[in-house]
Amino acid sequence: MPPDEQTAKYPFMRSNYIECLRHLADTTWQKRMWVELEGKDDGYQEDLDLILTFLYDDSQVLHSPQAALGYVLSSPSEVQTAQSLDTALRRIIDAGTTSSDAEVIAMPIWRDVVEAAKNVLDVMRDEG
Repeated sequence: MPPDEQTAKYPFMRSNYIECLRHLADTTWQKRMWVELEGKDDGYQEDLDLILTFLYDDSQVLHSPQAALGYVLSSPSEVQTAQSLDTALRRIIDAGTTSSDAEVIAMPIWRDVVEAAKNVLDVMRDEG
């Protein structure tokens, strides 16, 4: 049984989740990091693959938003918006995972990912 749904059992993972959402919602950051490749010379590049790995594999929030309730997500509304983000991201994944990050964010369907990430952040802010 998950903990109380109004709290997150893993606040550090929740914090990382929020950081990923901020990156997915911020087209200026995406252009700077994924098109202009800012920071690449520093040996660390936070690319889209790293974000997807966290969202689906490391945290498994988007793999199963309902199962993340009480652990990383703290309300049914957060689960619902995470499911919408998963739907938008899966459309990108299904469109071709061999594209570069710059090509991915140029796809018209990328706007759906950006809007879905913004919606998740809005819900978290409104309920937080």
